[in-house]
Amino acid sequence: MSFPSKDQSPPAYSPRSSPPTYSSTSRPTERTLHRSRGRSQSPTGVFVRCSGDVALTIFGFAFSQRFPSVFRHDGRLCNLPPTCHITFGSLHFIKCVYHITVVATSVRHRPASFLTRSDSVSFDLTYRPRTSPARPLLSNPSIYGTIKTCPEEWMQASHMVELSGQHDAPSLICDLFAPAVGAFCILEPIPFHL
Repeated sequence: MSFPSKDQSPPAYSPRSSPPTYSSTSRPTERTLHRSRGRSQSPTGVFVRCSGDVALTIFGFAFSQRFPSVFRHDGRLCNLPPTCHITFGSLHFIKCVYHITVVATSVRHRPASFLTRSDSVSFDLTYRPRTSPARPLLSNPSIYGTIKTCPEEWMQASHMVELSGQHDAPSLICDLFAPAVGAFCILEPIPFHL
């Protein structure tokens, strides 16, 4: 048994003739067997064939709808909360789910518009907006070490508390300091000072 040596190269290749040119019109030596009698109308509906859990769509109706990122509550715009299920003990929980239903309605006869047919598709949507902080948190977020040197890194919220039952007692001022970035990673601890 013999093996080819490693220094052998493949044989030289040269095309025998140039490739033919292609055209949508016939040459004088060719003839057309069939020609379309005009443009056919594009399909406007959907044909779906279902077999068990498999659905085959022959013609689709493409559409798009932008998912809103805000909603209006008591006259003000609020960010849409992400999909979540958070439990607090055995009785209390917070749950936010989004259920989308798309309804397609077709009218079979224009004069009898009450003869309509509707199909709907429903699905659950997991909404997790991706928001990154504008800048990272300080590596050492000590309030005492950075409030004077980097005041722009902290947001301050103040609230005055009146003491009940004591008319001559001064009011208490409560200050909350939190990082000014406003957006945090889910597992990142949020430093604050009260």
